[in-house]
Amino acid sequence: MPTIQQQANSYDTLPLDVFHLIFDVLATESDLETLKSCSLACKILHPLCEKHIFASIDIVPYKYPFEERPPVLWQFTALLEGNPKIATYVKTLNLCIQEYYLEEGSDLPHTLDQLHNIKSFSLSAANDLLYWKAISQPLLSSLERIIQSSNLIRFDVASVINFPISTFAHSVGLQKLGLSNIEVSDDSLLLPDTTSTLRLTHFSTTSQSTSAMTLIKSKLPNGLPVFDFSNLSDLSFEIEEDGDAEPAAILLESALKLKTLKCRVSFRTVLPGSLFKSIHPSSKRTIQELILGFEVMGDNEDPYHGVCDELKSLASTSPIENVEVNVLVLTDYTCATTRECWDKLDGVLTISNFPSLRQVTIHVTIARFTRINDILKNKLLDMAEVSFTGLKGCIGTRFQFFVTYEDIWACK
Repeated sequence: MPTIQQQANSYDTLPLDVFHLIFDVLATESDLETLKSCSLACKILHPLCEKHIFASIDIVPYKYPFEERPPVLWQFTALLEGNPKIATYVKTLNLCIQEYYLEEGSDLPHTLDQLHNIKSFSLSAANDLLYWKAISQPLLSSLERIIQSSNLIRFDVASVINFPISTFAHSVGLQKLGLSNIEVSDDSLLLPDTTSTLRLTHFSTTSQSTSAMTLIKSKLPNGLPVFDFSNLSDLSFEIEEDGDAEPAAILLESALKLKTLKCRVSFRTVLPGSLFKSIHPSSKRTIQELILGFEVMGDNEDPYHGVCDELKSLASTSPIENVEVNVLVLTDYTCATTRECWDKLDGVLTISNFPSLRQVTIHVTIARFTRINDILKNKLLDMAEVSFTGLKGCIGTRFQFFVTYEDIWACK
Protein backbone atom coordinates (compact mmCIF):
# COMPACT_ATOMS: atom_id res chain seq x y z
CA MET A 1 0.00 0.00 0.00
CA PRO A 2 1.55 3.37 -1.02
CA THR A 3 2.56 5.75 1.72
CA ILE A 4 1.16 9.26 2.03
CA GLN A 5 4.41 10.64 0.55
CA GLN A 6 4.17 8.30 -2.44
CA GLN A 7 0.56 9.36 -3.01
CA ALA A 8 1.63 13.00 -2.90
CA ASN A 9 4.44 12.38 -5.39
CA SER A 10 2.08 10.64 -7.84
CA TYR A 11 -0.31 13.57 -7.49
CA ASP A 12 2.47 16.03 -8.34
CA THR A 13 3.45 14.11 -11.48
CA LEU A 14 -0.09 13.48 -12.77
CA PRO A 15 -0.54 15.54 -15.97
CA LEU A 16 -2.96 18.44 -15.74
CA ASP A 17 -4.70 17.12 -18.85
CA VAL A 18 -5.91 14.19 -16.76
CA PHE A 19 -7.44 16.55 -14.20
CA HIS A 20 -9.08 18.48 -17.03
CA LEU A 21 -10.72 15.27 -18.24
CA ILE A 22 -11.80 14.25 -14.74
CA PHE A 23 -13.38 17.62 -14.03
CA ASP A 24 -15.06 17.68 -17.44
CA VAL A 25 -16.72 14.36 -16.61
CA LEU A 26 -17.81 15.62 -13.18
CA ALA A 27 -19.29 18.71 -14.84
CA THR A 28 -21.13 16.57 -17.40
CA GLU A 29 -22.66 14.59 -14.52
CA SER A 30 -23.48 17.84 -12.65
CA ASP A 31 -21.47 16.66 -9.64
CA LEU A 32 -20.94 20.14 -8.19
CA GLU A 33 -20.24 18.93 -4.68
CA THR A 34 -17.20 16.93 -5.81
CA LEU A 35 -16.02 19.83 -7.96
CA LYS A 36 -16.29 22.18 -4.98
CA SER A 37 -14.30 19.78 -2.82
CA CYS A 38 -11.60 19.43 -5.49
CA SER A 39 -11.42 23.21 -5.91
CA LEU A 40 -10.30 23.48 -2.27
CA ALA A 41 -7.52 20.92 -2.66
CA CYS A 42 -4.85 23.33 -3.97
CA LYS A 43 -4.28 26.50 -5.98
CA ILE A 44 -3.58 24.55 -9.17
CA LEU A 45 -6.90 22.68 -9.14
CA HIS A 46 -8.99 25.64 -8.02
CA PRO A 47 -9.25 27.44 -11.40
CA LEU A 48 -9.80 24.12 -13.20
CA CYS A 49 -12.87 23.45 -11.06
CA GLU A 50 -14.00 27.06 -10.87
CA LYS A 51 -14.84 27.30 -14.57
CA HIS A 52 -17.27 24.39 -14.14
CA ILE A 53 -18.73 25.48 -10.81
CA PHE A 54 -19.74 28.86 -12.22
CA ALA A 55 -20.65 27.69 -15.72
CA SER A 56 -24.36 27.84 -14.82
CA ILE A 57 -25.89 30.55 -12.61
CA ASP A 58 -29.45 30.75 -11.30
CA ILE A 59 -30.61 34.20 -10.20
CA VAL A 60 -34.01 33.10 -8.95
CA PRO A 61 -36.08 33.53 -5.78
CA TYR A 62 -35.51 31.11 -2.94
CA LYS A 63 -37.87 28.15 -2.86
CA TYR A 64 -38.94 29.28 0.58
CA PRO A 65 -39.36 33.08 0.35
CA PHE A 66 -38.88 33.67 4.08
CA GLU A 67 -35.43 32.09 4.23
CA GLU A 68 -33.08 34.36 6.11
CA ARG A 69 -30.29 34.52 3.56
CA PRO A 70 -28.97 37.39 1.45
CA PRO A 71 -30.72 37.71 -1.95
CA VAL A 72 -29.14 35.64 -4.71
CA LEU A 73 -28.47 38.72 -6.85
CA TRP A 74 -26.66 40.42 -3.96
CA GLN A 75 -24.48 37.35 -3.38
CA PHE A 76 -23.58 36.99 -7.04
CA THR A 77 -22.84 40.71 -7.46
CA ALA A 78 -20.54 40.62 -4.43
CA LEU A 79 -18.85 37.52 -5.82
CA LEU A 80 -18.10 39.25 -9.12
CA GLU A 81 -16.71 42.29 -7.32
CA GLY A 82 -14.27 40.07 -5.45
CA ASN A 83 -13.35 37.96 -8.48
CA PRO A 84 -14.37 39.52 -11.85
CA LYS A 85 -12.91 36.56 -13.75
CA ILE A 86 -15.88 34.44 -12.64
CA ALA A 87 -18.03 36.36 -15.13
CA THR A 88 -16.08 34.80 -18.00
CA TYR A 89 -17.01 31.30 -16.82
CA VAL A 90 -20.79 31.83 -16.92
CA LYS A 91 -22.27 30.09 -19.98
CA THR A 92 -25.82 29.43 -18.76
CA LEU A 93 -27.98 32.04 -17.01
CA ASN A 94 -31.40 31.40 -15.50
CA LEU A 95 -32.89 34.77 -14.54
CA CYS A 96 -36.23 35.19 -12.80
CA ILE A 97 -37.14 38.87 -12.61
CA GLN A 98 -38.40 40.03 -9.21
CA GLU A 99 -40.13 43.34 -8.62
CA TYR A 100 -37.23 45.03 -6.88
CA TYR A 101 -34.99 44.22 -9.88
CA LEU A 102 -37.10 46.76 -11.80
CA GLU A 103 -36.47 49.56 -9.32
CA GLU A 104 -34.11 52.41 -10.13
CA GLY A 105 -30.62 51.74 -8.81
CA SER A 106 -30.92 47.96 -9.02
CA ASP A 107 -27.62 46.05 -9.26
CA LEU A 108 -29.01 43.77 -11.95
CA PRO A 109 -28.04 45.80 -15.10
CA HIS A 110 -24.46 46.23 -13.88
CA THR A 111 -24.21 42.54 -13.02
CA LEU A 112 -25.61 41.40 -16.38
CA ASP A 113 -23.26 43.71 -18.28
CA GLN A 114 -20.30 41.73 -16.94
CA LEU A 115 -21.53 38.49 -18.52
CA HIS A 116 -20.28 38.26 -22.10
CA ASN A 117 -20.11 34.52 -22.74
CA ILE A 118 -23.74 33.49 -22.22
CA LYS A 119 -24.75 30.64 -24.53
CA SER A 120 -28.03 29.67 -22.86
CA PHE A 121 -30.40 32.25 -21.35
CA SER A 122 -33.69 31.61 -19.55
CA LEU A 123 -35.83 34.64 -18.67
CA SER A 124 -39.03 34.60 -16.60
CA ALA A 125 -41.05 36.64 -14.12
CA ALA A 126 -41.31 35.80 -10.43
CA ASN A 127 -44.78 37.29 -9.91
CA ASP A 128 -47.52 37.01 -12.51
CA LEU A 129 -46.40 38.65 -15.75
CA LEU A 130 -43.54 40.89 -16.80
CA TYR A 131 -44.47 43.81 -19.07
CA TRP A 132 -41.58 44.32 -21.46
CA LYS A 133 -42.37 47.98 -22.04
CA ALA A 134 -42.34 48.63 -18.29
CA ILE A 135 -38.73 47.54 -17.88
CA SER A 136 -36.31 50.38 -17.16
CA GLN A 137 -33.99 51.34 -20.00
CA PRO A 138 -30.76 50.26 -18.23
CA LEU A 139 -32.15 46.79 -17.54
CA LEU A 140 -33.76 46.57 -20.99
CA SER A 141 -30.43 47.36 -22.64
CA SER A 142 -28.68 44.70 -20.56
CA LEU A 143 -31.26 42.06 -21.45
CA GLU A 144 -31.20 42.93 -25.15
CA ARG A 145 -27.40 42.77 -25.18
CA ILE A 146 -27.51 39.16 -23.97
CA ILE A 147 -30.34 38.16 -26.32
CA GLN A 148 -28.63 39.76 -29.31
CA SER A 149 -25.19 38.38 -28.51
CA SER A 150 -23.62 36.26 -31.25
CA ASN A 151 -22.68 33.77 -28.49
CA LEU A 152 -26.30 33.01 -27.55
CA ILE A 153 -27.50 29.63 -28.81
CA ARG A 154 -30.53 28.98 -26.60
CA PHE A 155 -33.17 31.41 -25.33
CA ASP A 156 -36.22 30.49 -23.23
CA VAL A 157 -38.67 33.21 -22.23
CA ALA A 158 -41.75 32.83 -20.03
CA SER A 159 -44.50 35.03 -18.59
CA VAL A 160 -43.68 38.16 -20.58
CA ILE A 161 -46.19 40.56 -22.17
CA ASN A 162 -45.49 42.49 -25.41
CA PHE A 163 -42.16 40.85 -26.14
CA PRO A 164 -41.04 42.50 -29.42
CA ILE A 165 -39.80 40.38 -32.33
CA SER A 166 -37.28 43.13 -33.12
CA THR A 167 -35.35 42.00 -30.04
CA PHE A 168 -34.00 39.17 -32.19
CA ALA A 169 -32.49 41.62 -34.69
CA HIS A 170 -28.89 40.55 -34.09
CA SER A 171 -29.38 37.09 -32.57
CA VAL A 172 -27.40 35.50 -35.40
CA GLY A 173 -26.29 32.48 -33.34
CA LEU A 174 -29.73 31.60 -31.94
CA GLN A 175 -30.70 27.99 -32.66
CA LYS A 176 -33.01 27.01 -29.81
CA LEU A 177 -36.05 29.08 -28.82
CA GLY A 178 -38.66 28.36 -26.15
CA LEU A 179 -41.84 30.35 -25.45
CA SER A 180 -44.10 29.81 -22.45
CA ASN A 181 -47.11 31.95 -21.57
CA ILE A 182 -45.77 34.85 -23.60
CA GLU A 183 -47.44 37.55 -25.69
CA VAL A 184 -45.38 38.50 -28.74
CA SER A 185 -45.53 41.93 -30.33
CA ASP A 186 -44.94 41.91 -34.10
CA ASP A 187 -42.72 44.89 -34.85
CA SER A 188 -40.69 42.99 -37.44
CA LEU A 189 -40.96 45.92 -39.86
CA LEU A 190 -38.59 47.77 -37.54
CA LEU A 191 -35.88 45.18 -38.11
CA PRO A 192 -32.81 46.44 -40.01
CA ASP A 193 -32.62 45.59 -43.72
CA THR A 194 -29.48 43.58 -43.01
CA THR A 195 -31.28 41.21 -40.63
CA SER A 196 -30.96 37.55 -41.62
CA THR A 197 -33.53 34.81 -41.16
CA LEU A 198 -32.97 32.84 -37.94
CA ARG A 199 -32.73 29.12 -38.68
CA LEU A 200 -33.89 27.27 -35.57
CA THR A 201 -33.07 23.66 -34.72
CA HIS A 202 -35.17 23.51 -31.52
CA PHE A 203 -38.49 25.23 -30.86
CA SER A 204 -40.99 24.87 -28.03
CA THR A 205 -44.21 26.74 -27.34
CA THR A 206 -46.74 26.34 -24.54
CA SER A 207 -50.12 28.13 -24.57
CA GLN A 208 -50.75 31.47 -26.30
CA SER A 209 -51.26 30.06 -29.80
CA THR A 210 -51.59 33.60 -31.14
CA SER A 211 -47.98 34.31 -30.17
CA ALA A 212 -46.79 31.19 -31.98
CA MET A 213 -48.70 32.27 -35.07
CA THR A 214 -47.17 35.76 -34.82
CA LEU A 215 -43.69 34.27 -34.90
CA ILE A 216 -44.56 31.93 -37.74
CA LYS A 217 -46.03 34.69 -39.91
CA SER A 218 -43.55 37.47 -39.07
CA LYS A 219 -41.60 38.81 -42.05
CA LEU A 220 -38.39 40.73 -42.52
CA PRO A 221 -38.47 44.02 -44.46
CA ASN A 222 -37.27 42.06 -47.53
CA GLY A 223 -40.26 39.71 -47.30
CA LEU A 224 -38.38 36.67 -46.01
CA PRO A 225 -39.54 35.01 -42.77
CA VAL A 226 -37.95 36.10 -39.50
CA PHE A 227 -37.78 32.45 -38.41
CA ASP A 228 -37.05 29.41 -40.53
CA PHE A 229 -38.42 26.18 -39.01
CA SER A 230 -37.34 23.81 -41.77
CA ASN A 231 -34.21 22.70 -39.89
CA LEU A 232 -36.01 21.79 -36.67
CA SER A 233 -34.83 18.55 -35.13
CA ASP A 234 -36.71 19.07 -31.84
CA LEU A 235 -40.27 20.44 -31.72
CA SER A 236 -42.42 20.80 -28.61
CA PHE A 237 -45.93 22.24 -28.45
CA GLU A 238 -48.97 22.29 -26.19
CA ILE A 239 -52.62 21.87 -27.15
CA GLU A 240 -54.78 23.61 -24.56
CA GLU A 241 -57.61 24.84 -26.75
CA ASP A 242 -58.86 24.31 -30.29
CA GLY A 243 -56.90 27.26 -31.70
CA ASP A 244 -53.57 25.71 -30.66
CA ALA A 245 -53.78 22.99 -33.31
CA GLU A 246 -53.37 25.44 -36.23
CA PRO A 247 -49.85 26.74 -35.40
CA ALA A 248 -48.83 23.21 -34.40
CA ALA A 249 -49.89 21.92 -37.82
CA ILE A 250 -47.95 24.67 -39.61
CA LEU A 251 -44.83 23.85 -37.60
CA LEU A 252 -45.19 20.14 -38.38
CA GLU A 253 -45.54 20.94 -42.08
CA SER A 254 -42.49 23.24 -42.02
CA ALA A 255 -40.02 20.94 -40.25
CA LEU A 256 -38.14 18.73 -42.69
CA LYS A 257 -35.84 16.76 -40.38
CA LEU A 258 -37.57 16.20 -37.04
CA LYS A 259 -35.97 13.73 -34.66
CA THR A 260 -37.88 14.47 -31.44
CA LEU A 261 -41.53 15.50 -31.24
CA LYS A 262 -43.10 16.50 -27.91
CA CYS A 263 -46.82 17.14 -27.58
CA ARG A 264 -48.79 17.90 -24.41
CA VAL A 265 -52.59 17.94 -24.41
CA SER A 266 -54.72 19.62 -21.75
CA PHE A 267 -57.70 17.88 -20.18
CA ARG A 268 -59.91 20.44 -21.94
CA THR A 269 -59.08 19.23 -25.45
CA VAL A 270 -58.75 16.14 -27.62
CA LEU A 271 -56.45 15.78 -30.60
CA PRO A 272 -58.44 16.05 -33.84
CA GLY A 273 -57.10 12.82 -35.33
CA SER A 274 -55.50 14.61 -38.26
CA LEU A 275 -52.78 16.72 -36.61
CA PHE A 276 -49.95 14.22 -37.13
CA LYS A 277 -50.95 13.96 -40.78
CA SER A 278 -49.45 17.45 -41.06
CA ILE A 279 -45.96 16.07 -40.36
CA HIS A 280 -43.86 16.61 -43.47
CA PRO A 281 -43.12 13.36 -45.34
CA SER A 282 -39.41 14.05 -44.92
CA SER A 283 -39.75 14.22 -41.13
CA LYS A 284 -41.77 11.01 -41.11
CA ARG A 285 -38.57 9.33 -42.29
CA THR A 286 -36.34 10.94 -39.63
CA ILE A 287 -38.40 11.13 -36.42
CA GLN A 288 -37.02 8.83 -33.73
CA GLU A 289 -38.58 9.94 -30.46
CA LEU A 290 -42.16 10.79 -29.52
CA ILE A 291 -42.89 12.27 -26.08
CA LEU A 292 -46.57 12.75 -25.22
CA GLY A 293 -48.20 14.35 -22.19
CA PHE A 294 -51.86 14.20 -21.19
CA GLU A 295 -54.15 15.24 -18.37
CA VAL A 296 -57.05 13.01 -17.33
CA MET A 297 -59.88 14.51 -15.32
CA GLY A 298 -63.02 12.53 -14.69
CA ASP A 299 -64.21 8.96 -15.10
CA ASN A 300 -64.03 6.84 -18.27
CA GLU A 301 -61.94 9.39 -20.13
CA ASP A 302 -59.57 8.46 -22.92
CA PRO A 303 -56.16 8.80 -21.20
CA TYR A 304 -54.51 9.41 -24.59
CA HIS A 305 -56.85 12.19 -25.78
CA GLY A 306 -57.17 10.79 -29.27
CA VAL A 307 -53.45 10.26 -29.88
CA CYS A 308 -54.00 6.63 -30.92
CA ASP A 309 -55.83 7.84 -34.03
CA GLU A 310 -53.02 10.33 -34.62
CA LEU A 311 -50.38 7.59 -34.45
CA LYS A 312 -52.09 5.65 -37.24
CA SER A 313 -50.93 8.32 -39.71
CA LEU A 314 -47.31 7.45 -38.81
CA ALA A 315 -47.71 3.68 -39.01
CA SER A 316 -45.33 1.77 -41.29
CA THR A 317 -43.51 4.92 -42.40
CA SER A 318 -41.84 6.20 -39.23
CA PRO A 319 -38.52 4.99 -37.76
CA ILE A 320 -39.69 5.90 -34.23
CA GLU A 321 -37.58 4.09 -31.65
CA ASN A 322 -38.84 5.58 -28.39
CA VAL A 323 -42.36 6.51 -27.26
CA GLU A 324 -42.83 8.12 -23.86
CA VAL A 325 -46.32 8.79 -22.50
CA ASN A 326 -46.74 10.96 -19.40
CA VAL A 327 -50.26 10.99 -17.98
CA LEU A 328 -51.31 13.32 -15.15
CA VAL A 329 -54.48 12.05 -13.47
CA LEU A 330 -56.40 15.01 -12.04
CA THR A 331 -58.89 12.99 -10.06
CA ASP A 332 -59.31 10.97 -6.86
CA TYR A 333 -59.45 7.26 -6.09
CA THR A 334 -62.97 6.92 -7.60
CA CYS A 335 -61.54 7.22 -11.15
CA ALA A 336 -63.23 4.53 -13.26
CA THR A 337 -60.93 4.60 -16.30
CA THR A 338 -61.16 1.14 -17.83
CA ARG A 339 -58.64 -1.33 -19.16
CA GLU A 340 -60.09 -0.92 -22.65
CA CYS A 341 -59.22 2.81 -22.59
CA TRP A 342 -55.61 2.26 -21.61
CA ASP A 343 -55.18 -0.72 -23.92
CA LYS A 344 -55.84 1.37 -27.05
CA LEU A 345 -52.15 2.20 -27.28
CA ASP A 346 -51.30 -1.50 -27.34
CA GLY A 347 -53.33 -1.94 -30.51
CA VAL A 348 -51.49 0.84 -32.34
CA LEU A 349 -47.86 0.41 -31.26
CA THR A 350 -47.35 -2.95 -32.93
CA ILE A 351 -44.16 -4.13 -34.58
CA SER A 352 -45.89 -4.12 -37.96
CA ASN A 353 -46.85 -0.45 -37.54
CA PHE A 354 -43.56 0.68 -35.95
CA PRO A 355 -40.83 -1.81 -36.86
CA SER A 356 -38.03 0.28 -35.30
CA LEU A 357 -39.70 0.61 -31.88
CA ARG A 358 -37.31 -0.19 -29.02
CA GLN A 359 -38.78 1.50 -25.92
CA VAL A 360 -42.30 2.36 -24.74
CA THR A 361 -42.77 4.02 -21.35
CA ILE A 362 -46.06 5.02 -19.71
CA HIS A 363 -45.66 7.12 -16.58
CA VAL A 364 -48.87 7.95 -14.70
CA THR A 365 -48.70 10.70 -12.07
CA ILE A 366 -51.61 10.93 -9.65
CA ALA A 367 -52.22 14.45 -8.38
CA ARG A 368 -53.83 14.24 -4.96
CA PHE A 369 -54.73 16.78 -2.30
CA THR A 370 -54.77 14.36 0.61
CA ARG A 371 -53.15 11.04 1.35
CA ILE A 372 -56.36 9.04 1.49
CA ASN A 373 -55.27 5.63 0.24
CA ASP A 374 -53.67 3.81 -2.69
CA ILE A 375 -56.85 2.56 -4.37
CA LEU A 376 -56.26 4.30 -7.71
CA LYS A 377 -52.55 3.49 -7.81
CA ASN A 378 -53.20 -0.19 -7.10
CA LYS A 379 -56.02 -0.24 -9.63
CA LEU A 380 -53.78 1.13 -12.36
CA LEU A 381 -50.95 -1.26 -11.52
CA ASP A 382 -53.35 -4.21 -11.50
CA MET A 383 -54.74 -3.07 -14.83
CA ALA A 384 -51.22 -2.85 -16.29
CA GLU A 385 -50.51 -6.42 -15.17
CA VAL A 386 -53.17 -7.82 -17.52
CA SER A 387 -53.06 -5.15 -20.22
CA PHE A 388 -50.52 -4.22 -22.93
CA THR A 389 -50.04 -7.86 -23.92
CA GLY A 390 -48.86 -6.85 -27.39
CA LEU A 391 -46.14 -4.52 -26.15
CA LYS A 392 -45.03 -6.96 -23.46
CA GLY A 393 -44.73 -9.77 -25.97
CA CYS A 394 -42.89 -7.75 -28.59
CA ILE A 395 -39.32 -9.06 -28.86
CA GLY A 396 -36.83 -6.21 -29.03
CA THR A 397 -39.18 -3.64 -27.46
CA ARG A 398 -38.89 -2.75 -23.79
CA PHE A 399 -42.18 -1.76 -22.10
CA GLN A 400 -42.41 0.04 -18.74
CA PHE A 401 -45.42 1.26 -16.76
CA PHE A 402 -44.97 3.51 -13.69
CA VAL A 403 -47.39 5.11 -11.24
CA THR A 404 -46.23 7.88 -8.89
CA TYR A 405 -47.83 10.55 -6.73
CA GLU A 406 -47.67 14.32 -6.83
CA ASP A 407 -48.90 15.59 -3.49
CA ILE A 408 -50.58 18.92 -4.18
CA TRP A 409 -50.96 19.69 -0.50
CA ALA A 410 -47.17 19.50 -0.05
CA CYS A 411 -46.64 22.32 -2.58
CA LYS A 412 -48.73 24.82 -0.67
